[in-house]
Amino acid sequence: SNLHTLQLYLAFEGMDSMIKESVATENLSIKVLEVIQALNLEDQRKISRLFHSLKWSFNLQLQTALWVMEIAGKEGQSVQEVLEDERIAGVTKNGAMNAPQKVRAIVKALKEWRFPTIMESERSFKKGVSGLDLPPKVSVIPPLFFEGNDYKLEIVFRKGRELRETVTRLSRTAGLEEITDFWKINKNR
Repeated sequence: SNLHTLQLYLAFEGMDSMIKESVATENLSIKVLEVIQALNLEDQRKISRLFHSLKWSFNLQLQTALWVMEIAGKEGQSVQEVLEDERIAGVTKNGAMNAPQKVRAIVKALKEWRFPTIMESERSFKKGVSGLDLPPKVSVIPPLFFEGNDYKLEIVFRKGRELRETVTRLSRTAGLEEITDFWKINKNR
């Protein structure tokens, strides 16, 4: 709404000049600005510096800012403490990685930290599926966040004959009966 936009711009006026500059140079998303405005100045700067130091898409900025704030709240830490944790700081200081690799590694580390059970389920599922002798161009897709019972099977093909051969080979693949339990088996250990 117009009132919401006005309030955001009024809050923007009172923000630190470094953060204003990051928004003006499109290194910091307006949506992230909206999310971090409730943080103290040092936490705002820390998030802004993270996004400024590496080239982040606006969507990843928002997702990352939210995860960092959720982790901080859950762990009873400041945003600065979360970003200075070795899981994150170690990536930002890694000279062997380029900027896109660092962004992916930070997102992965935060996702592991924020959603440990889902990530463990995902690893177990991928390990189980990789142990099957699935035909090329066949993918098994688990339910979103491993919540639900419906899996998807994706087959990429160009001609009907290729589809028929893939389906025939797939029908002979051993271990398909347990495919929906790969992630559950390790979860219960």
